[in-house]
Amino acid sequence: MSNEFIENIASLKNSSEIRGFLNELLTPTERIMLAKRMAAILMLKKGIPFRIVIRTLKLSPSTVSRFWKLTKIKDFQFVSKLSRKKQERKKFWDELEILLRAGMPPRGRGRWANVYKILGDNK
Repeated sequence: MSNEFIENIASLKNSSEIRGFLNELLTPTERIMLAKRMAAILMLKKGIPFRIVIRTLKLSPSTVSRFWKLTKIKDFQFVSKLSRKKQERKKFWDELEILLRAGMPPRGRGRWANVYKILGDNK
């Protein structure tokens, strides 16, 4: 089943198809949680302090610690490779900066709608 899932993603031709596939398959919260995982890994690999990662991404200290331990065991070559694309990397850090300046909305109902509004995204 896992291989079939991977093959389906690999067969998609462009980012628009991948976005559509993931939007159909994942809830907005699941997409945000995957993005937060990637952000935590990239921030920790970049040497950003735990407290900044915790505060920025609104993650628990135990979650950040878990990802930090994972970055010591795994090299995350595929996540790192994706982040090296200059244009995409800049967009990621620009959006993260926007969220930092605006402040992540508190937990609760409507939080992700507010995040999308801050980023100017109509998802």
